[in-house]
Amino acid sequence: MTVVGIITEYNPFHEGHLLHLSHAKAMGDAVVCVMSGNFVQRGEPSVYDKFARAAFAASQGVDLVLELPLCYSLASAPGFAYGAVATLAATGMVDTILFGSECGDIDRLYAATKALTDAEIQKAIGVHLAEGMTYPAARTKALGSFSDILSSPNNSLGIEYLLALKSINSSITAKTMKRLPDAPSATKIRTSLWENNTPDGMLMPQMQKPVALQDFEAMLMYTLRATAKEELLCYTDVNAELAARLIEGGRLDTLSHAIEYIKTKRYTMSRVKRILFNILIKNCISPQTPPAYIRVLAMTKRGASLLGQMQEKATVPVYTKLPKDNLPPMLQKDIFATDIYMLAKKAPAGMDYTQKIFVCP
Repeated sequence: MTVVGIITEYNPFHEGHLLHLSHAKAMGDAVVCVMSGNFVQRGEPSVYDKFARAAFAASQGVDLVLELPLCYSLASAPGFAYGAVATLAATGMVDTILFGSECGDIDRLYAATKALTDAEIQKAIGVHLAEGMTYPAARTKALGSFSDILSSPNNSLGIEYLLALKSINSSITAKTMKRLPDAPSATKIRTSLWENNTPDGMLMPQMQKPVALQDFEAMLMYTLRATAKEELLCYTDVNAELAARLIEGGRLDTLSHAIEYIKTKRYTMSRVKRILFNILIKNCISPQTPPAYIRVLAMTKRGASLLGQMQEKATVPVYTKLPKDNLPPMLQKDIFATDIYMLAKKAPAGMDYTQKIFVCP
């Protein structure tokens, strides 16, 4: 059996995601996706909760939907990629991963990946970072011959997947498909939802009120004002300079003003927002920590059969129902993150224990 792995957020599921899934299904016998939970890599809450998004993914043919732990979903691209790839590898079942890219050329992406591991290139990246550049900008400048590749976000993320596969010495084969230039924009879809409009290209039904960053404004501003500088330094990607900016930003009147103050050319808006939510959820777990478990959110009937094999082959525990005690710290943060997310929906805590796995009929 050939099992294809895909890395997703489905925030929300749209026509471009269906095309990606269709290609994955054509490549193998089953498709396993690892999907961000209630908080995503842009440093924002997902518009719909993880259970609704996972159920819809299964209804479209994803055989097993696994949750990407929070410490990876709220990480920069290297941590996000590492966590996703390592989770798929931990299943013991995935043979191939398929991701979208602007170039659609896996050989070119592998060549860029190889160049990035060169010692001189790494030294040049370090110099540019010291000059105040963001990591993506520093990497692009250091690797001039591949600047066209690195200037595109999905190419860059694909390279991070390849680097992650290499770092864990995985035998999984990587393949890419070219993203269509006219593919639906998830950002535009989310904006339409927040404006109470019907977005073009979205396939997931509007079953819930969409959650937005502003739903967490009071919580995040309180967190900034209540957290000491010494504690801020415990979080990933926070240095003394950024901690000082976080403290000062928390003294402003609104969340948007705080974020605008905290961000700089070096500290991007997405990085700032990820840090804010990590502080709110008190997540200090490094995104380079190996996965401690696999959490199943939804499945098809084929996925149910695949699950039995995965439980035998996986290198970490597979959870279909959460135990009450002795949970890995990584999983405890996922559960707490759901409880925090539900505050924005004015819903009770404990949904991770009350929500059953969705099985597509």
